[in-house]
Amino acid sequence: MLPHDHAEEVIAGNEAERLFHANPKEAPELLESVIAQYITDGKLACAFEARRWQCFALIANLEYEKAADKIAQFIAEATAAKMPIYVGYADMSNGLMYAAIGDFDGAIESLERAIEVASEEQNLDLILRVQVNIAYVQVRQERYEDAIQTLKQTLRQFENEPGYSLNATIFYGIAAARLQVAFRNQIEGNTTEECLELAQAALITADQNCLENSHLTLMTELMACLFIGLSGNPEKGLQDLLELEETVQKSAGSHLNIFWVTKCQLLELAQQWEVLCDESIRFLNHIERSQAWAFYVPALKQSARALAQIGNYQQAFENLSRCFNRPDADSRPNIARRAKIASMQLDLERQRFDQDILRMRNKSLIERNKILEQEARFDPLSALLNRRGTEEVLQQYCERKFADRFTIALLDIDHFKRINDKFGHAIGDQVINEFSACLSESSTNPAKVGRWGGEEFLIIFENTDFERMNEIGKALVNDIRSLNWDHIHAGMKVTASVGLSMWKKGDSLDNAVRIADDMLYEVKHHGRDNWRVWSHDEAA
Repeated sequence: MLPHDHAEEVIAGNEAERLFHANPKEAPELLESVIAQYITDGKLACAFEARRWQCFALIANLEYEKAADKIAQFIAEATAAKMPIYVGYADMSNGLMYAAIGDFDGAIESLERAIEVASEEQNLDLILRVQVNIAYVQVRQERYEDAIQTLKQTLRQFENEPGYSLNATIFYGIAAARLQVAFRNQIEGNTTEECLELAQAALITADQNCLENSHLTLMTELMACLFIGLSGNPEKGLQDLLELEETVQKSAGSHLNIFWVTKCQLLELAQQWEVLCDESIRFLNHIERSQAWAFYVPALKQSARALAQIGNYQQAFENLSRCFNRPDADSRPNIARRAKIASMQLDLERQRFDQDILRMRNKSLIERNKILEQEARFDPLSALLNRRGTEEVLQQYCERKFADRFTIALLDIDHFKRINDKFGHAIGDQVINEFSACLSESSTNPAKVGRWGGEEFLIIFENTDFERMNEIGKALVNDIRSLNWDHIHAGMKVTASVGLSMWKKGDSLDNAVRIADDMLYEVKHHGRDNWRVWSHDEAA
């Protein structure tokens, strides 16, 4: 931190920060005029305080080439003035810019130089800021747990030092990392209540501490949209996010990057794969235009996941392969040295990508097969087992090792054709649906319920007592009689006929079902709205 007799520089820095928050897009040009005036007045330290905020504003506005030129100018000016602490601030800005364009090695080298200067000058303010930016690099590298530890350590180191407004940045950084951990865990199927609770607590703390910082306040609002999605309502998160879009467009360009990231993550949580594919392309185009390469690899990976979900495995693999073919590669500093390291990892990473694609494809096929199996065995209208599914379950019950008998009930909705003819098929479908729910929730406690065909249903009961079969028949008829059908059509009455039989080990299953059907026919022949049980004598 600057000594107390440098109060004028502190004021200059605060004024430059205020100007950035008030008008981030115009701040670089406005600060140029302020800097020129400070230099004219011979106030170099004040000029350098404004200069570092000018560099930050250019980076936040995604104007990286201008930022690089200004940082180089900053270093030259501070060196000529023999003010090494501002060379350190310039190196910190350089690290922040490298991180923004995805050159993480360059970022760490610059930040390490800044820390070295800060330590030599015993400048706590620069040490604090650099450590926060190291955590920012770790977040961009998707090393979220490392970022949390860096920020928590920084917080402990400086929590007893008065006057550090950067605490807000620390709390924001912790919340951002916590939310990314929660998102990563959720898409990998490893989410926990504890993880969401930690994210929520960090978000609340960040919100409370960022109230006086408009830059971080908007970032926190964007994070809150992601948390809504992580909490199980991604559609609401998207709705809230789109309400912030106009504010984001008027603000610094860095907000737009976070907006894009959040939008794509919410689309993934909502499993809107087609939309996510389109938005990923737009985001990647934005990254290439703005040179915000720090987001390039995560965006490609997310795009690959979306493409795999819609079955476009070839394009998914190509997107993953593009992680090693960044369009900015030739222009990045020290690229030759870094290319050697990347080439050593290339084969291994491609193998991993192959495995990822295969795993995604297999998962997609398994899920599709489950859907097909569901469609093959279940009736879409009633959500009950269909004829095929019911027959399979009946067979399974016959083959159980430790059970030698069970009850079968066949039910028919009385005069169902009249209902369709009088009220229409839409009402008839509602009756089927309500009737199915009534059977599933019946007081008779059915083991399995299936739609046998049309308006006919089959129920399996674990009951092994012939004497209780009459109780089951009576309860089924009464459950249906007592049901209120007015919500479907005023004054409507629906009844059913029921026939019951008992299957015993060694008996023919087809015969047991035929006997239940015979009992059902007897009821329908004698007036309906009743039940009949295969008599004990017949069963003997």
